[in-house]
Amino acid sequence: MKNNHVKLLATAGLITMLAGCGVSADYSSFPTLASAQTNEETTITQEQAKEYALAAAGVREEEVSALDVHLDEENGKVHYDVEFNVDGYHYDYEIDKTTAAIIHQEKEPLNSDQNEAKMDQSAKETANDAQTAKELVSNSSNEITKEEAKQIALQDAGMSASEVKFVKAKEDYEDGQTVYEIEFYGNQTEYDYEIAKKGGTILEKDYEIENWSYDQNTSTSSISLDEAKAIALAKVNGATNSNIQIEKDVDDGFLIYEGEIYYQGVEYEFEINGSNGMIVEWSVD
Repeated sequence: MKNNHVKLLATAGLITMLAGCGVSADYSSFPTLASAQTNEETTITQEQAKEYALAAAGVREEEVSALDVHLDEENGKVHYDVEFNVDGYHYDYEIDKTTAAIIHQEKEPLNSDQNEAKMDQSAKETANDAQTAKELVSNSSNEITKEEAKQIALQDAGMSASEVKFVKAKEDYEDGQTVYEIEFYGNQTEYDYEIAKKGGTILEKDYEIENWSYDQNTSTSSISLDEAKAIALAKVNGATNSNIQIEKDVDDGFLIYEGEIYYQGVEYEFEINGSNGMIVEWSVD
């Protein structure tokens, strides 16, 4: 009995000595996170900090990229920084070296900076296009180039060059003057412009939404004639009910509203989806 007692004391002493020398066991034998947090004498390894972070994120090491684990110190406390990327997100964990507690964690979209930069670039392009168009039409005696005509059309459509695909940009002669015919696609819409070479005036324009369809259930989902009229008039600043002609029609079983607006010497022709109020055709002459 005495010999067994001595053996137990010796074993306990050996464990205490190994712990004091900083000898660490493999992860499978390491205490659980809950038990580690209750024992301030526990010191986790870099490998274990990594495993804790991966477990907290619910991923395996082979699924992540850009994995980085390093020691850091903040406010006198030492912790592990564990960072990695997975499924389009960047994860950042700070894990206390002594208690194994997660003291800070972050999860951010990987492309947030790229998206913001792209949005900023698009806004700059639109602003530049607007300034260019304004400068072009400020002097009506100037003859504009083809590229300048494209900028005028883009500004009128409220789009930037990066958002569209040009399919036509050519010089022509019509009604006694030289014009540019500009056509491009953007936002599922086809845009057509005729712009005077001298002065950059927009002589004609129209657009048509591509690949749209009517709501088949027009009997329960449709707009009224007055609502369609208001939608069309909202496109022409200053026009009133006295300037519009509109009628209801059915084309291949689909409800549509079509008509014209005559205002200040300009004729606008339109077609409106009767089920959802979308303007599917619009031309200016």
